[in-house]
Amino acid sequence: EVILVVGQALGTEQVMVPDLRGLSLLDARSLLLSVHLTMGTHVYDIEPTEETESKYVVYQQSPISGSKLREGQTVNVYLSTDIEKAATIIESETEEEFF
Repeated sequence: EVILVVGQALGTEQVMVPDLRGLSLLDARSLLLSVHLTMGTHVYDIEPTEETESKYVVYQQSPISGSKLREGQTVNVYLSTDIEKAATIIESETEEEFF
């Protein structure tokens, strides 16, 4: 599989990184493109098979949602079939923001 992303370079506008947690890889890529960002690397916690790949969702991303990037910059995602991973990371981020 080859994915070709065509662009002219980084834009001049700053955009907010959306929250991708809970989204499939395809939905995360579409959302990033809609705000003029690109998908960087995507890392699976356990390498998927053809049968399981569609069951993976984003449980973590870098940079985190709410960060600002220039148009065209990349966001890396980490995928798992374990929904509890996303919930655990969300809870720990919320506690850190609170304190």
